[in-house]
Amino acid sequence: MVVKFIRDDEDDRQSKSDNELEEAPVQNSLDSWFHCIRGVGQTFKDAAEFIIYMKKYPVAIRRSFLYAKNDRDKIIVVCTEHSCKWRVYASRHKADNIFGIRKCNLQHTCGEDNLSGRGHPRADSAWVADLMKNKLRGEPSYRPCAMVKDIHRDFGVDLEYHKAWKGKELAMQDLHGTDKGCYDKLRWYCRAVRETNPGSVADCEIDIVTNKFKRLFLCFNACAVGFATGCRPMIFLDGTHIKNKYKGSILLAVAKDANDDLFTLAYAVVDAENDSNWEWFCFHLRGVLVLQHIMVFEKFTFFSDRHPGIIKAVKLLFSGSHHAYCLRHLVDNFVKQVLRSYPLHNKKHWSSVFKKAAYAPSQQEFTRHINNILESMPRATRHLPIVSMVDHVRVQIMNMMHRRRETTSVMVQELSPKKEKALATTYIESRNLSINKSCGWKFEINMLPCKHACAAIKSKSMSLYAFCDRYFHIEMYRQAYKGMINPIPTFDMYETNNDEGSVINASDIRSQPGRRRTKRIPSQVETRVSKCDRCHKPGHNRRSCKEAIE
Repeated sequence: MVVKFIRDDEDDRQSKSDNELEEAPVQNSLDSWFHCIRGVGQTFKDAAEFIIYMKKYPVAIRRSFLYAKNDRDKIIVVCTEHSCKWRVYASRHKADNIFGIRKCNLQHTCGEDNLSGRGHPRADSAWVADLMKNKLRGEPSYRPCAMVKDIHRDFGVDLEYHKAWKGKELAMQDLHGTDKGCYDKLRWYCRAVRETNPGSVADCEIDIVTNKFKRLFLCFNACAVGFATGCRPMIFLDGTHIKNKYKGSILLAVAKDANDDLFTLAYAVVDAENDSNWEWFCFHLRGVLVLQHIMVFEKFTFFSDRHPGIIKAVKLLFSGSHHAYCLRHLVDNFVKQVLRSYPLHNKKHWSSVFKKAAYAPSQQEFTRHINNILESMPRATRHLPIVSMVDHVRVQIMNMMHRRRETTSVMVQELSPKKEKALATTYIESRNLSINKSCGWKFEINMLPCKHACAAIKSKSMSLYAFCDRYFHIEMYRQAYKGMINPIPTFDMYETNNDEGSVINASDIRSQPGRRRTKRIPSQVETRVSKCDRCHKPGHNRRSCKEAIE
């Protein structure tokens, strides 16, 4: 029925005037593809564009063809059925150097659809790359399995997964260049960051012996100023593994704004997460804080996952600052390193005891919980090409700052939205408390007043906002996003600069053979929710799925 519908519709489509078709651009739709090959006199940029059109046209008409001749000056296309008279002859005209169709017969004499299945021999990886390039430009995480489903839905073509995967690889290379070649653009990128965003820090370091990439540090001036004027003196340090061919890690320094949202201060790309690179990262971070004139006046509180390199670097470069450890990572390490040989119910129990120790309000209670663990458990001792990747992070930060800048510009409340809501909830809870008044009163407030403090403050007819920490006020929220990250033009990306020295090579390949892992492995303390790969619903797998197969 599908084939008959297409054949019956063919005459109606061919009845459109040539003038209308000449003006209509070729879009990614079957109707547009049906008319992308129009006849004698049609011209193309070159032979490559003609080949792209000849991959779209057969998909629309559900036919296949063969190349009788194929080079950059002459292409002859014939039907797979030798008795069929359908053929297209295109060549480059010597007089005007224009590539176009010189002769053609677009009427098939071989009968109905000559394809044996619902796939198409011309729907190869190059066809997928051209089809999905625009979508991948805005959505780099677009997965091959989603491509297979979307192509079947929109174009009626059954596509093998390996073609979709290879097509994405080709499209990403065309958009961003190869992983290896992108490393030599880092000099240009650092220079472009400093020129377009004055005051920013962009430093790329290479191995002087091998000319291989080692590490890259980036901190935009808008982020540094926003942290100095609108964020609390707390810095969270962490690293994450890169999933491309050459591996490596991204090191991050983030803060929290007045609304308790994450605020990116600086980031770096390094060849490995080790002591040397963390010390190098913290050295540059310290330089940024000195430039903002806050290193002299402030002592910071750092938060980390207890990576040895972070511990050493903070102690060396931020002596006198506090260094706290992330409880989630502490519990994760406790479960993996200490409780690995204990039954599951023991793991849950002792994890809760460990958390009680972390939240203990006094030294005595902390010691009691820790001693309980030690006495009961004697064995207890204690994770895109580089330029595109770092620029994608820049674009995300730029969009985030713009979005929050626009949001804060119309706010009229005293505090940030989350803190305003928290204070309102606390005030409501305080209204049921009784107050015993004395001749005078005194109390201490930490950041936001608790319900008891709210009751005391209101009993004196004073404003609650006057007792809220300045870091939560709306003006601090605005100051954090007052600066702007400017776009980086790419018109001179490929210019060669001989005065910059030799070519920057990619770091050593660290990946194993086979497909690269793209999903993050969750830690033991995170909730694992299994999903069926057929219906994508949680709670069961493909074998026990009850959904009907379409």
